[in-house]
Amino acid sequence: MLANSHSASRAWMTSLVLHTAAMFAGIVIAFWPTGEHAPAGVPSIDTRSMAIGLVLLERPAPPTNASPSEQPPANPPPAAAPAPISAIPNPAPIVDTNVRTADFSAPAPSLTPGPSSNPLPETTNPGPDPLPPGAITTFCGVPTVGSSVVFVIDRSASMGLGGRLDRARREVAASLRRLPPTARFQVIAYHRSAELLVGRGLVPAAADSVTAALASLDRLVPEGGTDHPKALRAALALQPDVICFLTDDDELTPDQVHEITRLNRSKSSIHALCFIEPFGDSSMPILAKQKRGVFRVIR
Repeated sequence: MLANSHSASRAWMTSLVLHTAAMFAGIVIAFWPTGEHAPAGVPSIDTRSMAIGLVLLERPAPPTNASPSEQPPANPPPAAAPAPISAIPNPAPIVDTNVRTADFSAPAPSLTPGPSSNPLPETTNPGPDPLPPGAITTFCGVPTVGSSVVFVIDRSASMGLGGRLDRARREVAASLRRLPPTARFQVIAYHRSAELLVGRGLVPAAADSVTAALASLDRLVPEGGTDHPKALRAALALQPDVICFLTDDDELTPDQVHEITRLNRSKSSIHALCFIEPFGDSSMPILAKQKRGVFRVIR
Protein backbone atom coordinates (compact mmCIF):
# COMPACT_ATOMS: atom_id res chain seq x y z
CA MET A 1 0.00 0.00 0.00
CA LEU A 2 2.86 2.37 0.78
CA ALA A 3 4.34 1.80 -2.66
CA ASN A 4 1.05 2.63 -4.24
CA SER A 5 0.89 5.90 -2.27
CA HIS A 6 4.38 6.92 -3.46
CA SER A 7 3.49 6.15 -7.06
CA ALA A 8 0.39 8.28 -6.84
CA SER A 9 2.34 11.22 -5.33
CA ARG A 10 5.01 10.98 -7.99
CA ALA A 11 2.43 11.02 -10.77
CA TRP A 12 0.75 14.03 -9.25
CA MET A 13 3.99 15.97 -8.98
CA THR A 14 4.92 15.11 -12.58
CA SER A 15 1.57 16.37 -13.81
CA LEU A 16 1.96 19.61 -11.82
CA VAL A 17 5.42 20.27 -13.25
CA LEU A 18 4.31 19.62 -16.81
CA HIS A 19 1.28 21.89 -16.56
CA THR A 20 3.40 24.67 -14.95
CA ALA A 21 5.93 24.39 -17.75
CA ALA A 22 3.25 24.48 -20.38
CA MET A 23 1.72 27.59 -18.84
CA PHE A 24 5.09 29.31 -18.70
CA ALA A 25 5.87 28.41 -22.30
CA GLY A 26 2.52 29.77 -23.36
CA ILE A 27 3.29 33.09 -21.71
CA VAL A 28 6.66 33.26 -23.40
CA ILE A 29 5.19 32.47 -26.80
CA ALA A 30 2.50 35.09 -26.33
CA PHE A 31 4.95 37.91 -25.57
CA TRP A 32 8.02 36.83 -27.61
CA PRO A 33 8.52 38.90 -30.80
CA THR A 34 8.46 36.88 -33.97
CA GLY A 35 9.41 37.42 -37.64
CA GLU A 36 10.03 40.98 -38.69
CA HIS A 37 8.98 42.33 -35.31
CA ALA A 38 11.95 40.75 -33.54
CA PRO A 39 14.69 43.25 -32.70
CA ALA A 40 18.11 42.83 -34.15
CA GLY A 41 20.16 40.29 -32.37
CA VAL A 42 17.10 38.56 -30.78
CA PRO A 43 16.45 35.10 -32.17
CA SER A 44 12.88 34.44 -33.37
CA ILE A 45 10.82 31.50 -32.13
CA ASP A 46 8.82 29.13 -34.37
CA THR A 47 5.49 29.47 -32.59
CA ARG A 48 3.96 26.68 -34.68
CA SER A 49 6.50 24.14 -33.46
CA MET A 50 6.15 25.47 -29.93
CA ALA A 51 2.37 25.06 -30.00
CA ILE A 52 2.67 21.48 -31.22
CA GLY A 53 5.10 20.74 -28.46
CA LEU A 54 2.75 22.19 -25.85
CA VAL A 55 -0.08 20.04 -27.10
CA LEU A 56 2.04 16.90 -26.91
CA LEU A 57 3.28 17.97 -23.52
CA GLU A 58 -0.25 18.41 -22.12
CA ARG A 59 -1.42 15.01 -23.48
CA PRO A 60 -1.50 12.56 -20.58
CA ALA A 61 0.90 9.68 -20.89
CA PRO A 62 -0.61 6.17 -21.10
CA PRO A 63 -0.51 4.37 -17.79
CA THR A 64 2.28 1.85 -17.45
CA ASN A 65 2.72 -0.82 -14.80
CA ALA A 66 -0.47 0.20 -13.10
CA SER A 67 -0.76 -1.01 -9.57
CA PRO A 68 -3.51 -3.47 -8.60
CA SER A 69 -5.48 -0.69 -6.99
CA GLU A 70 -5.55 1.21 -10.30
CA GLN A 71 -6.79 -1.82 -12.34
CA PRO A 72 -10.52 -1.85 -13.21
CA PRO A 73 -12.43 -4.07 -10.83
CA ALA A 74 -13.13 -7.65 -12.01
CA ASN A 75 -16.81 -7.36 -11.17
CA PRO A 76 -17.96 -3.83 -12.06
CA PRO A 77 -20.90 -2.48 -10.09
CA PRO A 78 -24.28 -3.10 -11.75
CA ALA A 79 -25.52 -0.45 -14.08
CA ALA A 80 -28.35 1.74 -12.97
CA ALA A 81 -31.81 0.36 -13.71
CA PRO A 82 -33.39 1.85 -16.84
CA ALA A 83 -36.17 4.27 -16.41
CA PRO A 84 -39.66 2.73 -16.45
CA ILE A 85 -41.55 2.82 -19.72
CA SER A 86 -44.19 5.10 -18.21
CA ALA A 87 -41.51 7.71 -17.48
CA ILE A 88 -40.19 7.76 -21.07
CA PRO A 89 -41.93 10.54 -23.02
CA ASN A 90 -43.83 9.45 -26.08
CA PRO A 91 -42.13 10.42 -29.32
CA ALA A 92 -43.79 12.99 -31.45
CA PRO A 93 -46.11 11.37 -34.00
CA ILE A 94 -44.91 11.14 -37.55
CA VAL A 95 -47.38 12.88 -39.80
CA ASP A 96 -47.46 11.86 -43.43
CA THR A 97 -48.99 14.74 -45.31
CA ASN A 98 -49.53 12.49 -48.34
CA VAL A 99 -52.03 10.27 -46.53
CA ARG A 100 -55.65 11.37 -46.36
CA THR A 101 -57.26 10.59 -43.02
CA ALA A 102 -60.94 10.11 -42.28
CA ASP A 103 -62.92 12.88 -40.71
CA PHE A 104 -63.90 11.41 -37.33
CA SER A 105 -65.77 14.54 -36.38
CA ALA A 106 -68.59 13.59 -38.76
CA PRO A 107 -71.46 11.62 -37.17
CA ALA A 108 -71.45 7.83 -37.70
CA PRO A 109 -74.05 6.49 -40.12
CA SER A 110 -77.15 5.08 -38.47
CA LEU A 111 -77.72 1.31 -38.59
CA THR A 112 -81.47 1.77 -38.34
CA PRO A 113 -83.08 1.61 -41.79
CA GLY A 114 -84.45 4.94 -42.86
CA PRO A 115 -87.62 5.53 -44.83
CA SER A 116 -85.73 5.32 -48.12
CA SER A 117 -83.78 2.13 -47.30
CA ASN A 118 -84.83 -1.44 -48.04
CA PRO A 119 -84.77 -3.44 -44.77
CA LEU A 120 -84.87 -7.23 -44.82
CA PRO A 121 -88.36 -8.67 -44.52
CA GLU A 122 -89.30 -9.99 -41.12
CA THR A 123 -89.35 -13.79 -40.81
CA THR A 124 -91.95 -15.67 -38.84
CA ASN A 125 -92.25 -19.30 -37.84
CA PRO A 126 -94.27 -20.87 -40.65
CA GLY A 127 -95.48 -23.68 -38.35
CA PRO A 128 -96.53 -27.09 -39.68
CA ASP A 129 -97.15 -27.62 -43.35
CA PRO A 130 -100.72 -26.90 -44.46
CA LEU A 131 -102.98 -29.94 -44.54
CA PRO A 132 -104.18 -31.31 -47.85
CA PRO A 133 -107.92 -31.14 -48.63
CA GLY A 134 -109.95 -33.45 -46.43
CA ALA A 135 -107.12 -34.14 -43.93
CA ILE A 136 -107.65 -33.48 -40.23
CA THR A 137 -104.02 -33.99 -39.16
CA THR A 138 -100.77 -35.76 -40.12
CA PHE A 139 -98.86 -38.61 -38.48
CA CYS A 140 -95.11 -38.94 -39.16
CA GLY A 141 -95.70 -36.76 -42.21
CA VAL A 142 -98.56 -38.86 -43.57
CA PRO A 143 -101.88 -36.97 -43.97
CA THR A 144 -104.98 -38.56 -42.39
CA VAL A 145 -108.02 -37.89 -44.56
CA GLY A 146 -111.37 -38.31 -42.86
CA SER A 147 -113.18 -37.16 -39.73
CA SER A 148 -111.92 -39.79 -37.24
CA VAL A 149 -108.53 -41.40 -36.56
CA VAL A 150 -107.14 -44.08 -34.23
CA PHE A 151 -103.42 -44.19 -33.36
CA VAL A 152 -102.17 -47.74 -32.64
CA ILE A 153 -98.79 -47.56 -30.86
CA ASP A 154 -96.50 -50.49 -30.09
CA ARG A 155 -95.23 -50.30 -26.49
CA SER A 156 -93.44 -53.68 -26.26
CA ALA A 157 -90.00 -54.04 -24.67
CA SER A 158 -88.16 -53.58 -27.97
CA MET A 159 -89.70 -50.10 -28.33
CA GLY A 160 -87.49 -48.97 -25.45
CA LEU A 161 -84.41 -49.32 -27.69
CA GLY A 162 -83.03 -46.19 -29.29
CA GLY A 163 -85.77 -43.97 -27.83
CA ARG A 164 -88.41 -45.41 -30.18
CA LEU A 165 -91.27 -45.13 -27.70
CA ASP A 166 -90.32 -41.52 -26.95
CA ARG A 167 -90.36 -40.76 -30.66
CA ALA A 168 -93.78 -42.43 -31.00
CA ARG A 169 -95.14 -40.34 -28.12
CA ARG A 170 -93.91 -37.11 -29.73
CA GLU A 171 -95.44 -38.00 -33.09
CA VAL A 172 -98.84 -38.84 -31.53
CA ALA A 173 -98.79 -35.65 -29.43
CA ALA A 174 -98.06 -33.50 -32.49
CA SER A 175 -100.91 -35.15 -34.39
CA LEU A 176 -103.40 -34.70 -31.54
CA ARG A 177 -102.62 -31.00 -31.23
CA ARG A 178 -103.48 -30.48 -34.91
CA LEU A 179 -106.88 -32.12 -34.72
CA PRO A 180 -109.85 -29.78 -35.17
CA PRO A 181 -112.51 -29.84 -32.41
CA THR A 182 -114.95 -31.48 -34.84
CA ALA A 183 -112.70 -34.55 -35.28
CA ARG A 184 -112.87 -37.73 -33.21
CA PHE A 185 -109.92 -39.83 -32.15
CA GLN A 186 -108.56 -42.59 -29.92
CA VAL A 187 -105.09 -43.82 -28.93
CA ILE A 188 -104.42 -47.56 -28.45
CA ALA A 189 -101.14 -48.67 -26.82
CA TYR A 190 -100.36 -52.38 -27.00
CA HIS A 191 -97.90 -55.15 -26.23
CA ARG A 192 -99.50 -58.54 -25.49
CA SER A 193 -102.72 -56.69 -24.74
CA ALA A 194 -104.28 -53.50 -26.11
CA GLU A 195 -105.40 -50.50 -24.04
CA LEU A 196 -107.49 -47.44 -24.94
CA LEU A 197 -105.79 -44.38 -23.42
CA VAL A 198 -108.74 -41.96 -23.21
CA GLY A 199 -112.43 -42.68 -22.57
CA ARG A 200 -114.32 -45.36 -24.46
CA GLY A 201 -114.70 -45.50 -28.23
CA LEU A 202 -114.01 -42.48 -30.40
CA VAL A 203 -113.91 -39.23 -28.40
CA PRO A 204 -114.24 -35.63 -29.65
CA ALA A 205 -110.95 -33.77 -30.08
CA ALA A 206 -111.80 -31.31 -27.31
CA ALA A 207 -109.07 -29.75 -25.23
CA ASP A 208 -109.73 -31.89 -22.16
CA SER A 209 -109.73 -35.13 -24.18
CA VAL A 210 -106.44 -34.25 -25.89
CA THR A 211 -104.89 -33.32 -22.52
CA ALA A 212 -106.00 -36.65 -21.01
CA ALA A 213 -104.53 -38.58 -23.95
CA LEU A 214 -101.18 -36.76 -23.62
CA ALA A 215 -101.03 -37.57 -19.90
CA SER A 216 -101.69 -41.27 -20.59
CA LEU A 217 -98.94 -41.28 -23.25
CA ASP A 218 -96.43 -39.93 -20.71
CA ARG A 219 -97.16 -42.86 -18.38
CA LEU A 220 -96.39 -45.56 -20.95
CA VAL A 221 -93.49 -47.92 -20.21
CA PRO A 222 -91.97 -50.26 -22.83
CA GLU A 223 -92.46 -53.87 -21.69
CA GLY A 224 -93.67 -57.31 -22.71
CA GLY A 225 -94.07 -59.03 -26.07
CA THR A 226 -96.05 -58.05 -29.17
CA ASP A 227 -99.48 -58.98 -30.52
CA HIS A 228 -100.18 -56.91 -33.64
CA PRO A 229 -103.52 -58.55 -34.63
CA LYS A 230 -105.03 -57.92 -31.20
CA ALA A 231 -104.27 -54.21 -31.38
CA LEU A 232 -105.51 -53.89 -34.97
CA ARG A 233 -108.75 -55.74 -34.14
CA ALA A 234 -109.36 -53.28 -31.27
CA ALA A 235 -108.84 -50.35 -33.66
CA LEU A 236 -111.14 -51.82 -36.35
CA ALA A 237 -113.89 -52.30 -33.77
CA LEU A 238 -114.06 -48.48 -33.41
CA GLN A 239 -114.71 -48.13 -37.18
CA PRO A 240 -112.59 -44.96 -37.74
CA ASP A 241 -111.88 -43.42 -41.11
CA VAL A 242 -108.10 -43.81 -40.63
CA ILE A 243 -105.85 -46.11 -38.56
CA CYS A 244 -102.22 -45.06 -37.98
CA PHE A 245 -100.30 -48.22 -37.02
CA LEU A 246 -96.71 -47.77 -35.67
CA THR A 247 -94.38 -50.57 -34.59
CA ASP A 248 -90.69 -51.53 -34.64
CA ASP A 249 -90.94 -54.89 -36.42
CA ASP A 250 -92.69 -56.46 -39.38
CA GLU A 251 -93.86 -59.77 -37.91
CA LEU A 252 -97.31 -59.65 -39.49
CA THR A 253 -98.00 -62.80 -41.49
CA PRO A 254 -100.11 -63.07 -44.67
CA ASP A 255 -102.80 -64.90 -42.72
CA GLN A 256 -102.99 -62.08 -40.18
CA VAL A 257 -103.28 -59.52 -42.97
CA HIS A 258 -106.12 -61.56 -44.49
CA GLU A 259 -107.94 -61.62 -41.12
CA ILE A 260 -107.61 -57.86 -40.66
CA THR A 261 -108.90 -57.30 -44.17
CA ARG A 262 -111.94 -59.46 -43.44
CA LEU A 263 -112.69 -57.58 -40.20
CA ASN A 264 -112.42 -54.14 -41.86
CA ARG A 265 -116.11 -53.77 -42.62
CA SER A 266 -115.98 -49.97 -42.39
CA LYS A 267 -113.23 -49.85 -45.02
CA SER A 268 -110.84 -47.90 -42.78
CA SER A 269 -107.60 -46.72 -44.36
CA ILE A 270 -104.56 -48.20 -42.62
CA HIS A 271 -101.19 -46.42 -42.65
CA ALA A 272 -98.45 -48.91 -41.66
CA LEU A 273 -95.31 -47.29 -40.25
CA CYS A 274 -92.21 -49.06 -38.96
CA PHE A 275 -89.00 -47.96 -37.22
CA ILE A 276 -86.89 -50.58 -39.05
CA GLU A 277 -86.49 -51.54 -42.67
CA PRO A 278 -88.57 -54.65 -43.43
CA PHE A 279 -86.63 -57.72 -44.54
CA GLY A 280 -87.76 -60.64 -46.63
CA ASP A 281 -91.42 -60.93 -47.62
CA SER A 282 -92.85 -58.37 -45.21
CA SER A 283 -96.64 -58.15 -44.90
CA MET A 284 -96.76 -54.53 -43.66
CA PRO A 285 -96.50 -52.95 -47.14
CA ILE A 286 -99.22 -55.36 -48.32
CA LEU A 287 -101.47 -54.33 -45.43
CA ALA A 288 -101.12 -50.64 -46.27
CA LYS A 289 -101.61 -51.17 -49.99
CA GLN A 290 -104.79 -53.26 -49.59
CA LYS A 291 -106.28 -50.71 -47.19
CA ARG A 292 -105.65 -47.57 -49.24
CA GLY A 293 -102.89 -46.56 -46.87
CA VAL A 294 -99.20 -45.64 -46.93
CA PHE A 295 -96.27 -47.76 -45.81
CA ARG A 296 -93.30 -45.78 -44.50
CA VAL A 297 -90.07 -46.46 -42.62
CA ILE A 298 -89.53 -43.89 -39.85
CA ARG A 299 -85.89 -42.75 -39.62
